[in-house]
Amino acid sequence: MIKSKFLLSTNTIINLKLPPNTLKTRLTEQTILTLLNSHCNTLSKLTQIHAFILKTGLQNNTLILTKFTSTSSNLNSIHYATSFLFPPPHTTPTPTPSYDAFLFNTVIRAYSQTRDSKSNSFLFYRTMLRYGVTPNKFTFPFVLKGCAGIRSLRLGKCVHGCVVKFGFEEDVHVLNTLIHMYCCLGEDGVEFAEKVFDDSSKMDTVTWSAMIGGFVRLGCSSRAVDLFREMQVSE
Repeated sequence: MIKSKFLLSTNTIINLKLPPNTLKTRLTEQTILTLLNSHCNTLSKLTQIHAFILKTGLQNNTLILTKFTSTSSNLNSIHYATSFLFPPPHTTPTPTPSYDAFLFNTVIRAYSQTRDSKSNSFLFYRTMLRYGVTPNKFTFPFVLKGCAGIRSLRLGKCVHGCVVKFGFEEDVHVLNTLIHMYCCLGEDGVEFAEKVFDDSSKMDTVTWSAMIGGFVRLGCSSRAVDLFREMQVSE
């Protein structure tokens, strides 16, 4: 039996008796997930868990890395997580790890929720493609929110093109976020929002509300009222 010690704080030490081979790995994985979920409320503890992950050789475990990223985001330390996940090429002697869409979505979502680093949501979307990971319907709403946050019509149109390329233009959640994104980008953006709205075959209440909200944001109250009435008739 192997005993591993991990320091959570200056006064707390967790002692683990780990069985060999697969059971050892599974128990260690569950232990790390528990630490991240229930015991990690400071950056100091996060760095200790990081060290423990490296010590146990689970730095390429996608489940652990996804939870590590989520916890880092909750601690406003997403930059710390990405420096761990994506070190500069010359500093990592190991092959490119096999990350999945869920992990990238977690990173992209975290950056889309930051105050000053929203543009990184698009950068990590590009990294996702570079790693050969295919985006899914959950990826694009996070990327689009990042584009809306930095008020970039150019990037928004680029991501819109990717939405069409990957076949998610009829997904109502992606559609709603796309309309919201364009509506956040002023008069030029609202023109694109209207086109997306008019071309849509699938709409829900959120779709209508996003478009109405875009008109209200621009001060086009009469157009907002007209669209609201149209929504009532359509129902």
